[in-house]
Amino acid sequence: MYVGAELCLRVNASPTIANNRITGNSAGYGVGLYLDSSSPTIANNRITGNLAGDGGGLYLFESSPTIANTIVAFNSFGVYRESGTSALRHNCVYGNTVYDYSGLPNLTGTDGNISADPLFVQDPDPGPDGLWGTGDDDLGDVHLLSDSPCVDAGDNDSIPPDTPDLDDDGDTVEPVPIDFDCHARVLCGEVDMGAYESGIGDYQCDDDVDLYDFTAWEACMTGPGKGPYDMGCQAFDFEFDGDVDLTDFAGIQARFSNP
Repeated sequence: MYVGAELCLRVNASPTIANNRITGNSAGYGVGLYLDSSSPTIANNRITGNLAGDGGGLYLFESSPTIANTIVAFNSFGVYRESGTSALRHNCVYGNTVYDYSGLPNLTGTDGNISADPLFVQDPDPGPDGLWGTGDDDLGDVHLLSDSPCVDAGDNDSIPPDTPDLDDDGDTVEPVPIDFDCHARVLCGEVDMGAYESGIGDYQCDDDVDLYDFTAWEACMTGPGKGPYDMGCQAFDFEFDGDVDLTDFAGIQARFSNP
């Protein structure tokens, strides 16, 4: 039987895996993330559309990962745990079986974990079976709807440190500051589950971008290279370059919606 994975960690591996989309893989078993005797930190990832006979999203063998703020949805199996222990906080596991061969407690229902439809923006390509919400969907670049249960449902304390200094500010102990889109990692106070952060352009945090936000953008406007800005203005820094300028205005225009 073929064992495969987008990422396979074996024998004492303990990296931090954050802000990733792990999607569209298939194998006999394993597939999305295969952990063998490993203890990584897995935070703010989206693990979707992975298909395997045994496994799917995550396959855990004698491993003790910390999994936080992560969406595991529409895989053949969400989490297949053969052995080991896991610390799971503020994750969404949905649309597939949580299989626990080891007999350990269920992975959802405690420590902020949920099992609910994450409410992705519906992908125009539902895959060969023609059905949205099954394991063969093309989930490459879909974001959360504003009323998703995963919005503002993560744990800020579980965001890993910015060891690689993604924003190049010299601070490697701050929480990871950006999401998969290179927007601010935390908007509207609480981090979202998954790889993408909702709320860009939404100064009010009321789930729409309207004329109030346009007015707030004017107050936040600093011009190129003239930051810093008030922290609330991060909602308008689409490029996450430390200022709010006309390039960011194009971003808010693209997201303008009715109140």
